[in-house]
Amino acid sequence: MAMPSPPSAKSSRAPALLLGVALLALPALWLTQRTRLPEADRAVVTAPAPAAAAPPNETAASVEPLSERIRAAVARAADPVHLTVPLLDPFGAPLTAAIMAELSAAPLTATAAGPQVTTTPGALRLTAPRHWPAFPPLRVSAAGFAPRLLRALPLGAGDMTIDPIHFSPGATLRGRAFGPGDQPLPSRRVVLWDVNGRETDRAAGRTLPLDTTTTDLDGGFTFAHCASRMVRCELEGGDGLATTLLADAVAGERPIRLDARSAAAPILGQVATPAGEPIAGAIVVATMAGPRERSARRVTTDRDGRFALDLLARGYYAVTAEAPGRLPVVMRRVHSGTGGLVLALESTGSAELELLGAPAGVDLPLLWRLLDGLDPRRRPTTPFATARLRDGRVTIAAIPPGRHALELRLPGAAPLTTDALAYDAGRTTLVGSLTLTAGATLSARVVDAQGQPLSGRAALAAAFQAGHVVDRDVFALPDHEEHALAPDGSLQWDGLPAGWRSLAVRAEGCADHTQAVELADGRRLDLGTIRLPAAGAIDGVVRRLSGVPLGDATVVAERVGGSRLESITLADGSYRFDRLLPGRWELRLLPSDDETTFLLDGALPAADPAPVLLDVVSGTRLRRELSLGR
Repeated sequence: MAMPSPPSAKSSRAPALLLGVALLALPALWLTQRTRLPEADRAVVTAPAPAAAAPPNETAASVEPLSERIRAAVARAADPVHLTVPLLDPFGAPLTAAIMAELSAAPLTATAAGPQVTTTPGALRLTAPRHWPAFPPLRVSAAGFAPRLLRALPLGAGDMTIDPIHFSPGATLRGRAFGPGDQPLPSRRVVLWDVNGRETDRAAGRTLPLDTTTTDLDGGFTFAHCASRMVRCELEGGDGLATTLLADAVAGERPIRLDARSAAAPILGQVATPAGEPIAGAIVVATMAGPRERSARRVTTDRDGRFALDLLARGYYAVTAEAPGRLPVVMRRVHSGTGGLVLALESTGSAELELLGAPAGVDLPLLWRLLDGLDPRRRPTTPFATARLRDGRVTIAAIPPGRHALELRLPGAAPLTTDALAYDAGRTTLVGSLTLTAGATLSARVVDAQGQPLSGRAALAAAFQAGHVVDRDVFALPDHEEHALAPDGSLQWDGLPAGWRSLAVRAEGCADHTQAVELADGRRLDLGTIRLPAAGAIDGVVRRLSGVPLGDATVVAERVGGSRLESITLADGSYRFDRLLPGRWELRLLPSDDETTFLLDGALPAADPAPVLLDVVSGTRLRRELSLGR
C-alpha cells in the first residue's frame, strides 16, 4: 500500500505567508482611508466603495467634504441679496407719490451690515446679507395714502420680487384736545393705535403706532389717512396733566374729543440685580391695565438704575423692565402714584455645544432661536439671533431660564435641533455634541400654462406644521421659509431638514401651487415640472347697511373642496384675492366682536352669513360688494 507523500515545505508556508501580508496591509489601508477624509467629516460623509479599476483616491476626491461646503456657503452668505416690493395705488398703477420707508429695529446682531431700504418710483428695494432669515418689519408711507406695515418679508437665496402692495386713501379722523376749564391744548402729541393689535412688530417685541401728530393752537388735530377705521387715540399729557386714552374711536365719522383733566400720578422706582446692584440703561414701559390698552410711557434708567414714569393717569398699570443680558420682568397691577418700586432682573443662562463636521480654524456666523421645550412639535418661541462658531464650538448667551430646545442654522448644512434642557439663570448648560449633515435637497422647474419659465418664489411651512396645512396659504403662515426661483424657473433648495413639509410655489399672474413633500437626509427630491395656470381674482368693497365702508373686516374665500384664504379689508373697505385657482369659490364675511360696537342704523352682524358662490375663471377678475348686517 503506497503511503501518501508528506506535504512540501513550500505548500505549507503559503497560507501563513498570505495571512501575514494581509495583516500588514490592513493598518496601511486604514491609514490611507483616514487620510482621505478629515476627522470631522468622517462622521457625516460615507464614501461608496470604489470600482475595481478606479485609482485609490478617485472616489474620495469626488466627495466634497461637508466642511468645505459649509465654508463655501458661508462665503456666499456674505453677498447681499435684493428684494423688490412693487407699490400700487388703488387703481393698480405704480405709486407716484413721495414714498418714505423705515425699518424697525432688527432682531439680529450680525457682523455684516444689516438690512437697508431704498425707494424708487413705484417700488421699494431692500438689501440684506444672504444669511439673514427675513427682513424686519417695514413701515411704508406715501403722500395721500394710508401707511402700511409690511411684516414677514421674504428673503430667498437670490434676488426676488414679491407681490405688489396696494395702497388705499384711508379714512380721516378729526378731533380736538381740551384741558381743565375746556381750554384748548396746543402743541400736544397725539398717537394713533390699531384697536385690533395687528400693527405689532413681533420681532422687536413691541407695538407700533399707526400714526402721530401734534395739536394746533386751537387744540385741533387731523389724521388724514388712517390705515385702520377702528383706532385708539392717545393724547400725551404735560404741565402736570396725565395722558388721556380714548379706547374706541372710528375714523371717517364725527369728530372726537380728547379731555386731559386729571392730574398726573407717576410711578417711581429702580431697576437692579437680585443682589441690589443698579442697572443703568434698562428700558421700563408702563402699559395701562385692561384688554389691548396702550400707553406711550417708555423711559430709560439713569446711572443709578432709577426711573420715573410720569404723565400717567390714575389707575393700574403693568410695568415691564428689560436690559441686555437680563431676563425681563413684568410687575402687574401697579397703581399710579406708587414710589419705591424695585424691579430685580436676573441674569440669563447660556449654552455651550460642539458641532462635528464644522470647518476647523474659522470664525463663522450661526443663527439660533429657542423652541418650546414642552411642546413635542417644537414651536419657535423667539426670533433668530446670532452666535459665533469658532473651531467647531458655539457659546450661546441670553437664554431665559426654563426648559428650552435650540434650533441652530449654519449656511451649507441642515438645521439642527437640540433636546429640551433646563437652563438656569447665570449658569452655562453643556449641551454636548451635534453632527452636521448636508440635509435634503428639493428641486423643480416652474412654468406657466404655455410651458414658459416663471420667476417667482417657493415657500415651505415650518417643520412643526408638518404636511397638514396644504389647504392653507403657506406664504401667510408664521415661521415659513422662502426661496427664490432662478430666472429659468428652476428651484434648487439645499440644506433642508428631513420630514414632511408643505410646499407652495407662487408667481405673478398665476395661481398658487401647494403640495405635501417628504424630504430625506442627504437625498434629492426632484418634483419635475410644476405648471401654474393663469390665476383668477376677486375684489370688492365691504360696507355697512348705511353704505359706509367697513375697515378691518375679515373676508374669507374658500375653494369648494380646496384651500381657504383670508383678506382684511383696508380703511376704505376694499378687499382683494389674487392667485385664485379656477373653479367655484365661496365668499364669506366674518363679523367680529369689535365690529358689533360701531354698526350703524341698529344693524346686527349675521350669526352665520350665507356664503356667496362665485365661479372663478383663469385670467379674469370678479368684483363683489358685501354688506355686514341684516
